[in-house]
Amino acid sequence: MRAVRVHRHGEPAEALQLDEAVPVPEPGPGQVRMRVEATALSMPDVMLCRGGYPLTPRDLPFVPGMEASGLVTALGEGVEES
Repeated sequence: MRAVRVHRHGEPAEALQLDEAVPVPEPGPGQVRMRVEATALSMPDVMLCRGGYPLTPRDLPFVPGMEASGLVTALGEGVEES
């Protein structure tokens, strides 16, 4: 799986890196996995890259992404199709 991830905090142009061989995650309870078809870089994502958003993950690397659309490919426990 490919993913754009933050490996070090900074401006998005320097912080974001395309990784080609990321393990495919399994969704946990109440979660879904989706294949992203389109995304945008919003101000909260810029702040995540800089390390200045209140909910910035502590562990690097991480995948930012407040805005995305795509196809749901797996459901975690407790998630029902509608």
